[in-house]
This record gives sequence, C-alpha cells and structure tokens, in this order.
Amino acid sequence: MRLVSQNIWRAFPELDQFDDDICLRYLQRARQSRAGHRARRMLLGWCLLLLLVYVGSMFALPKALLLVESAGIDDQSSIFTWIFMTLFLGPLFVVLVVGLRISDRLTRSVLLKQLNNVVCIRCEYSLIGLEIHEIESGIKVVCPECGESMLLVDIGISETDINPV
Repeated sequence: MRLVSQNIWRAFPELDQFDDDICLRYLQRARQSRAGHRARRMLLGWCLLLLLVYVGSMFALPKALLLVESAGIDDQSSIFTWIFMTLFLGPLFVVLVVGLRISDRLTRSVLLKQLNNVVCIRCEYSLIGLEIHEIESGIKVVCPECGESMLLVDIGISETDINPV
C-alpha cells in the first residue's frame, strides 16, 4: 500500500530487503527504462482525460444550474455544492487514484524484471549486491550459494544490475 508520508519505494515489498539508497537507485533505473517512460505517458494520458472532464464539466454546470432554476428549487446553494462535488471533485479523485495505481503497477513490473533477471544460472540465487571480480576474459561474479562462477556477459546482465549506481 502506498502512503504519502513514506518513501515511494516502501510501497514495493520486493525492495524491503534493501536499504534506502539501493531502493532509490533501483527506482531511478526503473523510471529511466522504456517501461518507465510508458508509465509517464500513461499518467499524462490520465491527466489529459482529467482536463477533458473539466472542460466537459464547464459546459455541463450552467445547464445543470438552469435545470435547478427551472425546477423552482429555492435552496440553490446546497444544489450547487452537490453539483460542484459531483462534476469537479469526483472525477479529480478518480483520475488521480487510478493514475497513481497504474503508475505504481508499471513501476512494480519494471522492478520485478530487474530483480528477477539477476540470479545464478545454476541455483537461481539472487546475485544483487555481490562482489564483482574483473578478469582478463571479462567481469565475473561468484554465487555464494552454489559456488558457480559466471561471466556477466554470458548471463546477460551488467554491473549496474548487480550493484545499481
């Protein structure tokens, strides 16, 4: 669950095992990825939808007030408040909540891809945060679980996947 008073990465239980600095780096990499750009475009689309709802509300509000006037209702202030809440604040709340939910889901999927791809090829132990060794044939990492020595090029990951910078 995402709380406004907490850091955004605490909304993702996948990052609970890491300290705040590492979490921030993973989140920055997720936002810089192609899927992160897609999340921002989707959020922009939701903001444009909100703008269209507001523009439509501006045209609907005078017509709604004319209907109230023609119905002969004397207490127009309470009706106006109800119409304002329905046409303006309701869509704002829905669009913001749905937009944040979509953004969080896309960010979570990018984070999961980052974390799930950095595993040992033999035992699937997480290689995140392990020491990297440079040798003449490339850069390697040794799995502490099974002892498998792997070149990063062979398993398709980079140094920043193991230790985000």
